[in-house]
Amino acid sequence: MPDQAPAYTALSHPDFDDLDYSKLDNVVAVMAQKGGVGKTTLASNLAGLAATRGDRVLLVDLDPQGNVLDELALFENPAYDAGWGLREAVLHGGAIDNLIKDARPGLDVAHGGINTRSISDTLVKQKQREFERQLRGQGFELPGPAAGEWYDDVLDVPDEIDFSPVYHARLALTLARTLEEAEKNGRPYDLVVIDSPPNEKEIQLNIMGAARWIVGATMPDFGSIRAVREIIDMAAATEDGAHQVEMLGVVLTGATERMRNVKRSAFDAIEAATGGQRFKSQVPGRPGVYEDVPLIIEHTIRWSTATAQIARAKGKLVYEIADEHEQRQPWYKAVREGRKDSGPVASGSTGMAGDIMDVATELFHRMHTYNFDKADYIGVSTEISEEQK
Repeated sequence: MPDQAPAYTALSHPDFDDLDYSKLDNVVAVMAQKGGVGKTTLASNLAGLAATRGDRVLLVDLDPQGNVLDELALFENPAYDAGWGLREAVLHGGAIDNLIKDARPGLDVAHGGINTRSISDTLVKQKQREFERQLRGQGFELPGPAAGEWYDDVLDVPDEIDFSPVYHARLALTLARTLEEAEKNGRPYDLVVIDSPPNEKEIQLNIMGAARWIVGATMPDFGSIRAVREIIDMAAATEDGAHQVEMLGVVLTGATERMRNVKRSAFDAIEAATGGQRFKSQVPGRPGVYEDVPLIIEHTIRWSTATAQIARAKGKLVYEIADEHEQRQPWYKAVREGRKDSGPVASGSTGMAGDIMDVATELFHRMHTYNFDKADYIGVSTEISEEQK
């Protein structure tokens, strides 16, 4: 056995050395370490809203649950493969070629599913093999189970290997090549939105290594809020000289304007969890002039269980359900005219849709890399009646 401690070498490759991260300036990921906080709903509606303004948008669903498919009614799409195509593209650094095109006008989807879960498993195995290879190459022997024991002590993979671009920049390479292909085909994307899985470290590291902007989503409970800190720390750990990743904001869901004490308490807890971190936001109407604002997004998203259930049952986004509610005639008129009723529509959808639009406005405005006119969404929530709040 060598006398000195082992030394480890980070892995790279020309494909990653030549990666142009400026092509990923408009990649935003919605993340949470705890499920059930409205992460997928927020990601899907952000992508959908951006597409309604005429932008070309790619929505990437890396959550093995594949709930984006429910949000957009895509389970019966012929391209559906439970995320296998996305898995293969990420693991091999290739362009995503199994996209669901025009899930909505201007919105393409790289859909997830159970197959994306093996991305993490595969990367863990590859890192472990490289760790063992480097140890053996220096003359070290890997310890086996102690006499009479049935388990091994698993050694942590060192940071030099754990954070090698070959492992945590694969999604970045995949997205860069996907965007390049789209541009060659004359259909370039203006925005990429990623729905991140909770508690899938290897996938999350790849998302951090690809996204320029990170949005944290949390409910008012302290468990969800504490988990925001983990996202911030992970972003800091993955940033390097070649790639800049920045927290765009933290969105509070499940709190209405009427829940003032809950909202105030949650805002204070988020401020503490983020360490008082600030965001340098461009002053509206003054290009090149910035001001420091709290990381927490000012607008919150109320949660309507009925809206969420109906939206996924119908495969529609929240603002689409709100449109149905606003345009729908009373059910008795349909009966009198002999028409079939279109089914339930949640009255709370208008309020929830307005909240999401306000949050989208604030987030997109903070993205100085994204060509966004704040006037696009202003005024939506002001039309909500008192009964809908």
